[in-house]
Amino acid sequence: MKIIKFVVLFLSLISAAELSYAYEQKSCIAGIEIALNLSTQLDESNTRLMKDMAVLLNSGVATDNDIASHLSSQVSLTSTAITNAGVISTLKQAGTFKQPKLVDKLVDGQFQNLFITVGAAKNSFVKWTGAIKNQSLKDQALASSQQLEKIHNSIRTCEK
Repeated sequence: MKIIKFVVLFLSLISAAELSYAYEQKSCIAGIEIALNLSTQLDESNTRLMKDMAVLLNSGVATDNDIASHLSSQVSLTSTAITNAGVISTLKQAGTFKQPKLVDKLVDGQFQNLFITVGAAKNSFVKWTGAIKNQSLKDQALASSQQLEKIHNSIRTCEK
């Protein structure tokens, strides 16, 4: 009888752990959906940043251009990571994968990649925005930085 009670207790603990893991993934997926929406605004801001950067390049201001180019590449990496995580989570929700354990590892990997990429981009903006001399570029970089902060907050549940 003790063995049966132990087995029942053990199985209930495993079920609770699986439910907890499923809840964590579900809230992370919800955060990614928010990040996808915010990513559109970030891309628009990045387009304005690139246009301003082109004007500065033509006028011969290279230092601001170098910084803005670096920040712009950070935005591109972030947008790609958000899109990849969004695609994987959408496919997982649709149940199109045949190997659930492998998919869970893939999803977790994409979520971790997303979190690291957004964190790195956010840190770059914090570090370099103050060094930009041109006010228009600085304003664009600050707007992108604020979007990155919102995206970072929306995906906090993906952090492990």
